[in-house]
Amino acid sequence: MAEAATQITSILLTSYEYAKRGACLALVGRREDRLQTVASKTRQIGSPDVIVIPAARHLQG
Repeated sequence: MAEAATQITSILLTSYEYAKRGACLALVGRREDRLQTVASKTRQIGSPDVIVIPAARHLQG
């Protein structure tokens, strides 16, 4: 479980770093509410365009 949390933190930090550099981002994940939170933060940091793509739950193993 701790490994998964470390991976998520790493992904968030990477998204924020790209946003600081002005990159356009596409965020994909299962929890749309959390994706929207990250998208909002990345826009505030400096990403000019962020799209949120919720993963299809029926395709998850």
